[in-house]
Amino acid sequence: MSKENVYINNPDSFKPHAEIETNEVELRETSHTGHCYIINASGQNLKKVYIKHTVQKIHNTIVNEKTYNDIKNAGSTAEPLVFTYITGVGSPFDYWFIDIEVEAGYKYKTKDNFYCSVSSDDNGIVVITISSNLIAHFNFSSSSGCDIDLLGPY
Repeated sequence: MSKENVYINNPDSFKPHAEIETNEVELRETSHTGHCYIINASGQNLKKVYIKHTVQKIHNTIVNEKTYNDIKNAGSTAEPLVFTYITGVGSPFDYWFIDIEVEAGYKYKTKDNFYCSVSSDDNGIVVITISSNLIAHFNFSSSSGCDIDLLGPY
């Protein structure tokens, strides 16, 4: 972090009024690698889970996606979805999409273009818990996270 002196117009002279800390890293766009895990707390076995993370920049779109098979109730994924996210002033949103199929054959999904962004204070670890009322809870290491209903069955 750097410190900047801030001067105010004082009739006697220009004197430092205060020091403000600025984090230059937070001001510029920075690309990071994140890791996303799924926890199944739905009360039923998940036959298939498809997850997609998208970052839409002006001239390109970054898409990371993964399909998991057979996530048992009270189980979780061992291998993460590895994704790219961007922080800094004016950085794009993180868009997510989840599509699940339960063991009984019913399918549920989130709405398209659901955004829930990872912040610069997060360490890139995202844990998504699928709850018994079919809500996907996005949990981050520092920021507040998000919740979204799974729609269906379809």
